[in-house]
Amino acid sequence: MEWLDEDAPGLFLVTGPAGCGKSAVLGRIATLADPEQRERAVASGALRDGDPDPGVRAERTLAAVHLRDLTPLQAAERLAHALGLRRPRSTDAFRAEVRELSPQPVLVMDGLDEVPAEHTQSVIEELVFPLSRSVPVLLGSRERVFRSQKENRETLPETLARLVGADVTTVDLEDEPHTREDIGEYVRRRCEAAGMAEDPAREAGAAIAERATDIGGGFLFARLVSSTVLARAASGEDGSLLTDLPDSIDAAFENELRAAPVRVRDDGTELPSAAWDLLAALAWTVGQGMPAGGVWEAVAGALGGGVEYDETDVDWALSAFGRYIVEDAEEGQAVYRLYHREFVAHL
Repeated sequence: MEWLDEDAPGLFLVTGPAGCGKSAVLGRIATLADPEQRERAVASGALRDGDPDPGVRAERTLAAVHLRDLTPLQAAERLAHALGLRRPRSTDAFRAEVRELSPQPVLVMDGLDEVPAEHTQSVIEELVFPLSRSVPVLLGSRERVFRSQKENRETLPETLARLVGADVTTVDLEDEPHTREDIGEYVRRRCEAAGMAEDPAREAGAAIAERATDIGGGFLFARLVSSTVLARAASGEDGSLLTDLPDSIDAAFENELRAAPVRVRDDGTELPSAAWDLLAALAWTVGQGMPAGGVWEAVAGALGGGVEYDETDVDWALSAFGRYIVEDAEEGQAVYRLYHREFVAHL
């Protein structure tokens, strides 16, 4: 928050392994800085006294984009739209317009490691680095994107400082000293919010946090396993709720899929593979997401060996598995993608 308060040009990189919370950190900043989203967050209890808070920014002075599968120009177009600028003809034109803005905006770019390999270098050279010389840029990415650019025994901050031509602030969430405690608190609060008593909730938080940090699964692992534990509690399952905790994000996600309800249509037709088919279809998404209205259904049907899925099945999937799915917009229509790359890799 102190870096944002300086309101000066520069690059702030949030890095770390899969599931450690990079997107959550950047998304929270973008949410709390936007007046409408902030109001909803406060109403839902997502902002408590003492929580880090970037404060509300003036309208059109913060723009966020997830870079997954985008070219440099596509990313520039999305940022321009968020800033209320005209659609740029090139990344050069976009940078020129950003330089003229007053007050200067904050740009949030997440998922650099999810840019197609053939565009990664151009996104860095046409957007990330030059924009950070004009305005504050918050970037989320795994470190591997920059490994090929290191010289000798450089650290990541040293590499970025050399390439940008200025100091770069880098935070590796894997190295944060209070990660285990933070994960435990997240799990405890989630369990208590679902109606679990204080002592079992605290026990669940400690056990899941220990396993999450031991395997490097971070908050993503904790989120998945918390769902499994709460489902066990709701079903009245006998024995300890914390037995047989999974040992990876893959295993935790597989447990969630195996526990998924069977799709039963209004006419009584059962579709036992619907959960897998409809989620696996989204693993083939290119761009910002896959549209429904026939496309999502057709891909799921092909994966399911010819099952004819329809819009009611999509509605069911969004209701049952919405926590794993992101809704976005592309070319004026709603599109859907899986929440995390780890889910794509698993499916």
